Amino acid sequence: MPDYEPLSSLDAAILGIEDKTNLMVVSGILTFAQPVVMEDLKTALQRRWLTQRRMRQRLIRPNMLLARAYWEDDPHFNFNAHIHRVALPEPGDRAVLQELASDLISMPLDYSKPLWQVHVIENYGSGGAVMFRIHHTIADGVALAELLIGLTAVSAAESLTGREETAVSPNGQKPEGVTEIAKQLSIATGMGRRFARRLAIAGLDVLSEPEKARGLMDKGAAYAQSALQLVLKIAEPETVFDNALGVSKRVAWSEPVPLEELQQVRRALGGTLNDIMVTALIGGLRRYMVAEDQPVNGAIFRAAIPVNLRPKKRAAALGNEFGVVFLTAPLAMADPLERLAEVRARMDQLKQSPDAVTAQGLISALAFAPPALQNALVKQMGTLATAVISNVAGPPETRYLAGQKIEEVMFWAPQSGYVGLGITIYSFAGQVYVGVSADKKLMGNPNDFVAAFHAEYAALVHLAQSASPAES
Repeated sequence: MPDYEPLSSLDAAILGIEDKTNLMVVSGILTFAQPVVMEDLKTALQRRWLTQRRMRQRLIRPNMLLARAYWEDDPHFNFNAHIHRVALPEPGDRAVLQELASDLISMPLDYSKPLWQVHVIENYGSGGAVMFRIHHTIADGVALAELLIGLTAVSAAESLTGREETAVSPNGQKPEGVTEIAKQLSIATGMGRRFARRLAIAGLDVLSEPEKARGLMDKGAAYAQSALQLVLKIAEPETVFDNALGVSKRVAWSEPVPLEELQQVRRALGGTLNDIMVTALIGGLRRYMVAEDQPVNGAIFRAAIPVNLRPKKRAAALGNEFGVVFLTAPLAMADPLERLAEVRARMDQLKQSPDAVTAQGLISALAFAPPALQNALVKQMGTLATAVISNVAGPPETRYLAGQKIEEVMFWAPQSGYVGLGITIYSFAGQVYVGVSADKKLMGNPNDFVAAFHAEYAALVHLAQSASPAES
């Protein structure tokens, strides 16, 4: 097996659109009622993460025309260089933890090393916290959630033992004599063979299954229409938060929303759990803007929502396999039920469209564009969205890491391009959390937005309690 591996088209596109104002890094925090012992955490990482080869590889971006970036085994891999300890200043509360998380999220990762970091945070409440930062080129949100949960176990004892695989020696040396040109030739040859193989397989399918061929033609027409509609969205009115971005980000997270309560709201008002949460989030943004004396009449909220396109057989595989749909809703709607009906109708329409697959293809195509064209297209695509809303399902049961029970979980997905607001909905152990990451120039205190979300969600709970159950 060679010591290098080219990025997929989608992974390469994500790398290409990274900018200092929007780092393509997924971050998350786990909190604990008791301090996490550093050595126990290191043992868990060595047994459960370092067996993944990608976690011991660095990303190489060749300085050659049209050269493809690739993963390479890091010959100088130092496990301890990725694990950091930091103590919060007094009073060690949520506000101080959010300050630290905001500072870390604003800092780029070191490309001379594998693209991940773990920060063990002491003096948070009576226990502590652990913050993870992993580059988006390693995997998308679904795969990274699986990677993180793979560190944990259903009991304290099991989380201290776990799998017994021995990590590869951090001092392993890469083979000598493989030049950059040879690597790029190998990458190009491999890509060519894979592309030819796909064409051959597709051709056999078309010839042997005429009904499938007609279906592919129909689908192709739908994709073309979807791509045209996506491009035409650029000409629609500007969304809110269209100002220039800065480097500093601010993060916040919600109090947990009980999943059973959310189910009750869904049964009473209709729609899906996601419909209820998105309705509360859009209402919260409206409420926040009104409090900030920002106009909402005629304002457009458009959320870029990543859609998991990963086959079940590759559920735990690293890499990116997602598309994007765009949910548009007017911010003028003050009535929560009217807003819910609008969100529900538009989400149902998106579920029947090929937009997610279309967007995946368009994003992947960016990998082959020159940097100047990449930047122009990303900037143009950035006008399509107010925010990125990611929805990731975590485990339904309580989990333990390094012998300690996980109390709360928060995630922040990168916004990408020129979008200044990121929202992550994450379910864990019967609770649902909302994490918010905002550009400091656009939203100085995202806690105000989180409070507005809670107020809108409370309004939906009140309506559900006074309503007759809707059809499930």
